[in-house]
Amino acid sequence: MSTFTATRNGITIMVYMLSLNNWAYQAERGNMYARGTVKASNRNEAFDRAMDVVRLELAAPWN
Repeated sequence: MSTFTATRNGITIMVYMLSLNNWAYQAERGNMYARGTVKASNRNEAFDRAMDVVRLELAAPWN
């Protein structure tokens, strides 16, 4: 299984391949969590797409 874990802007995110062009992500920021799937052709694109979604899901109320 192809996985990729990184921390950016206080968000730790793990992206892993489910099948061709289908990637799952799991992220956390403090005590908040998010998970879901994105369509992408490679690991870096999957990470970027997942991070875009996660930023909105885990946004602090004052941002």
